[in-house]
Amino acid sequence: MFKLLKNRSFQNLLIFDLLYQLAFIVILLPFSKEFFNFVLRLTKFGFFSIESPSLFVKSPTKIGIILIVTFSFAIIKLFEVSSFVFTANQIRLGNKVSILEIFNNSYKQIKSKLKKVQNYLILIMVTINIPISTSIHKGIKIPTFITEHILSTHTGIILFALITFIAIVLSIFLLFIYHIFFLENKNFIESAKISFKRLRKNKLKSIKTLIIVAIKNLIVQFFKILSLISIISIFYMQTSNKTLSNMGIITYMCIATLLKIFTNVLSNYITFSGISKFYFRTSLDAEISESIYPTNKMRLKMSLVMLFLVFAGIFSKYRNSSEEIKFYHAFRNLKPDIIAHRGSTKNSLENTLESLNEAIKLGAEFAEIDVVLTKDNVVVLSHDHNLKRLTGKKEIIENLTFEELKKYKLIDKRNSKEYNFVDLKTVLEKTSGKIKLNIELKPFRNNDKKLAQEVVKLIKDKPYDVIVSSLSPKALREVKDLEPSISTGLILAFSYGKFYNLKFIDFFCIEKEIVTNELIRKIQKNGKRVYVWTTNTNDDIINAYSKGVDGIITDEVTLSKEILESEKGNINFDDLIINKIISLIP
Repeated sequence: MFKLLKNRSFQNLLIFDLLYQLAFIVILLPFSKEFFNFVLRLTKFGFFSIESPSLFVKSPTKIGIILIVTFSFAIIKLFEVSSFVFTANQIRLGNKVSILEIFNNSYKQIKSKLKKVQNYLILIMVTINIPISTSIHKGIKIPTFITEHILSTHTGIILFALITFIAIVLSIFLLFIYHIFFLENKNFIESAKISFKRLRKNKLKSIKTLIIVAIKNLIVQFFKILSLISIISIFYMQTSNKTLSNMGIITYMCIATLLKIFTNVLSNYITFSGISKFYFRTSLDAEISESIYPTNKMRLKMSLVMLFLVFAGIFSKYRNSSEEIKFYHAFRNLKPDIIAHRGSTKNSLENTLESLNEAIKLGAEFAEIDVVLTKDNVVVLSHDHNLKRLTGKKEIIENLTFEELKKYKLIDKRNSKEYNFVDLKTVLEKTSGKIKLNIELKPFRNNDKKLAQEVVKLIKDKPYDVIVSSLSPKALREVKDLEPSISTGLILAFSYGKFYNLKFIDFFCIEKEIVTNELIRKIQKNGKRVYVWTTNTNDDIINAYSKGVDGIITDEVTLSKEILESEKGNINFDDLIINKIISLIP
């Protein structure tokens, strides 16, 4: 390794990847966001969100946007992969390549490859993170609420295990696919076949290589954690005796960010170096390209580009960090609302009068309930449209009258206790003055407007006791048009675009996996509130509090109140900076 540090090509590769990541953060990512925001402004609502899987698959526009965004980032990642494969080969050959040559050859390789339609299939491999990841794109991460739903059934567990097994097998047998694709000038299908063929004979060596690469990357992560702990310790020592200036705080955050980028670059090289050495040892009979695309000398221009990226990166970090520090100062004494998810369900069943009474007893500020519409237009509490999960019967609520629905019993599988369906009118009467309600509209088969109209009829005289939320912008706009005094909130599990300035939305309920400080700042800057769902663990609750949210939607009302009332809930300014630095560890 120390010998390699003296290699000019290796040094240039590290500098190239460092600059590439800076370019991605400072130029490519902001430009991509602005471009897609511009495209989204041409749509009906001006932003993109997925209301439900069924509606998503019926929307060519949304599928198209997802594919464009996904494959755009896949090409950016493929460019980084190409640079490492190209340079590893040149180091093997003993050639010295400049930063500009690495850039130019990576660009030319991808350009020539993507002239063939079938080669676009490799973007799928890049997107789903098989067989490798890079610092720019770690692969698709499934949100926790989806994995929890999948793992809640035996079929889901088996399917998840099967997919995981297939991913591991593909990662082993497609370990050489990028090297063959770029260095042996094969198309995607040929590259996959050749990789399978070679690695079938070297399965154990392939597994050994992946394990060694993983161990080395763990060492790098350990080094990063130790370094971040050192930064945090120095930060604490400086703040224990005096108040650190905003500039000093930004300096610490910049150092921590640069450390993360550096260790990302190092991890990238460890990954590609290990795989490349294995590839070259087992591919002695292959015709590996030794050509280099000629590159004009552009040292002055390259130097100017480097300086631009460095200064742009520093300016961007300073501006964002400065806004973030002001934001942290603003919510020191913030006390977020605790919203009982579907009522309190620790000892009662969801969306029942019993769960609402339990939420009242525990002292939650709000109870979040789900409502649907029966065949005779009665608004009833239910999260599902199908009765199967909670009653064992395959019936759709929208196909039943309320009198027919009342014949079914909700069954708590934990203790076999039975509960009755309840309508919203009864709930409003029983809970008035005792607890506020967050009523989530659950439209079914385009009944968004009708459901909104029926709910508004019931709550129009109680605009300060209830708020209305939904995944459906259409339903919320209808509520706002009918009764402007009712507070409306959009639920977001996946979204993109400038949704935070919608005029008919007063608050947002955001899934905990996608909420960020930057997003909260933008929303609250527009005078709107932010609630996070579903925060049930100690870490999730503290993390939500430390982000400055206005409320949390939780199944753990008691735990949330205990944390909020304890020292953990009163997070001071220094702790917020520490949490920000710690967030750089993953």
